Amino acid sequence: MAPKHRRALVVILVATVAVAGTIVITTWNRQKTQPAPAGDELETAIMQPYGWSGSKSIGTRFTDGLIHLRISPNNAEPIKIISVTPIMDNDTTLRVVGVLARVVPDMLPAGHEVGWFQQDKEFPPADHDNSGGIDPRGLLVQNSERGDDFSVEFQIGYDVVGNGKTSRSGVEVVYQYQGKTRRFVIPSHLSICAPASVKCSPEDD
Repeated sequence: MAPKHRRALVVILVATVAVAGTIVITTWNRQKTQPAPAGDELETAIMQPYGWSGSKSIGTRFTDGLIHLRISPNNAEPIKIISVTPIMDNDTTLRVVGVLARVVPDMLPAGHEVGWFQQDKEFPPADHDNSGGIDPRGLLVQNSERGDDFSVEFQIGYDVVGNGKTSRSGVEVVYQYQGKTRRFVIPSHLSICAPASVKCSPEDD
């Protein structure tokens, strides 16, 4: 009987090692695929926290345009946008409709009077000055000797879907630069409450 017990013990040990090996390999692969933090291809130092708050009626659709990714001058290669994701605390009051992007000033519409906006009453934006946005996925951006006033403006569309309050703590941008996938969270805050009659404080109040 002793040999049978030894064989059973060996089988159990081998199975345990195999499972442990799988866990280690899986964890290592996940760590390997995490995006790197932003480098000096972005002007991270000047992208300080900012944002706004307000109250709206259920059924309202609007665009938040106060979201800018500042690109450093003289980048060696273009930046390729992979994804743009608003970081929301819930979907009780706000639901994301979509995201557009435009390079400022290159993609501003002809005859524009203002080169930025806080919000627009529709999505896509209805105001001529706010138009020109495209799907950000795959967008190539390079600030080659263009100076400091150069950015990618992300326009996020929202529907107000219920009473309460929804806040955004930032906007995650995943992009590729010099063959490496990188990640930066734009510290652009937003708080929207419903109905329109209630007072709405900023997210950090």
